[in-house]
Amino acid sequence: MYDWAGRAIKRHRMEIRGAFGFRECTEEDQVQLAEWLAVELCGVELNRDRLAEAVVARCRKGRLEPRLRGRSPGW
Repeated sequence: MYDWAGRAIKRHRMEIRGAFGFRECTEEDQVQLAEWLAVELCGVELNRDRLAEAVVARCRKGRLEPRLRGRSPGW
């Protein structure tokens, strides 16, 4: 069984980000994503799932690990 809340998962996520060239999403990144979303997409796209897909795609393009729903800020 894998411990999804312990130190191992934090280390593994860090190793995976490093291997693929990604980094954690900072608060500043989140502010920029929210501004981009509000200015560029919310006026033309109302479907929540498509908006979420667009944010994930933008994070991938910027090599950011997207925040997941329900993930605590310190995780």
